[in-house]
Amino acid sequence: MSLAEQTLDRLLQLTPTPLSRVDWSTSWVREAVIGHEQLTQLRLRVAKILYAHPEIKEIETLWQHVQTLDEYAGRLSPLVRAKTLPCRRGPLAFDWSFKAETFNAPKDMDTFENMMDMRSTYIGFEQLCVMVSACILSFRRAQLLLNRDGPSDQSKLAFVQTCDLIDRTHTTFDSACSAYQWSCLKEQGLPMQMHRQWIAFFGAYIRYSVMLSFKQSQSDYLLKIAAQETWKCASEWLLDLCVTQAQSPVVQAAYDISGAMYIRHNVLWHNSEARRAEEAAEFSVAVAINNRSMKLIESMSEEDRLKIADAVSECTRSRDLLLQMQATEASNELVDKWYKKAGYSLGYCQ
Repeated sequence: MSLAEQTLDRLLQLTPTPLSRVDWSTSWVREAVIGHEQLTQLRLRVAKILYAHPEIKEIETLWQHVQTLDEYAGRLSPLVRAKTLPCRRGPLAFDWSFKAETFNAPKDMDTFENMMDMRSTYIGFEQLCVMVSACILSFRRAQLLLNRDGPSDQSKLAFVQTCDLIDRTHTTFDSACSAYQWSCLKEQGLPMQMHRQWIAFFGAYIRYSVMLSFKQSQSDYLLKIAAQETWKCASEWLLDLCVTQAQSPVVQAAYDISGAMYIRHNVLWHNSEARRAEEAAEFSVAVAINNRSMKLIESMSEEDRLKIADAVSECTRSRDLLLQMQATEASNELVDKWYKKAGYSLGYCQ
């Protein structure tokens, strides 16, 4: 696994960590923020949780921690939306470390060099750091449940809850900071976990992973769509102006991995459709679909072909059989008609 792929994996596993204490109850010239004492205590609890999180394996404890982080982020929402705040002698400073983002290979998961740190006075920045952390802890909880119980209703619900939290975090990007504040943050160099497109990629990747884990209830077509959406999010992340030169290899790795994943599932789906066409005696349609599958296989690396060796063998078998039958290739219009009859969206049938 390359350094870029290791970093991509750590982005899904390691939360941002606060570097300094924030006392919401001091330095106000006049009235303080309502509930400042509760905010201060919640912030302390959040910091303790995030410093301890790599060692936390208890599923129920993780869920309680997710709720604590979500509560603190929710308490910050009125302050983010407020057009004016009570006067202060100086701004609050929010210092966070993003230890998932290191560009020197760590000897172990406790030792990092050249970590990405960031300071901001924007309350929205603090809110997003906490919400991103809650998403990562929720994802870990869902993974632990899946490992313990397998594809159960409880583990599926945990992934759904994680996706809901990611969706809320993605939406929060619109309200957390103004356009001016975002431009200032981007000038500093945003950590990848603060990229809006990373959050979108995170959510799409989890939805794909859930479908793969619960494959017995999913069709090849739905898996292909989930993989395609993940690749689309990686493509948009690759074009995001927030991405720095140092971050580009990581984003490129996300694009390459999700692209290969999409092609694999596309081959599997084309094979199932070619087989269905053969069974329906629509041999010209089967030839056309099989040709599409062969072109996809030819575009794959040797490593990716080995991952779906059975599908490659099936595609070759189908091609040889259709050649023996001297079946002709159907036009694109006939193939589209076949897909429409099956209820597929043509936008996902390439």
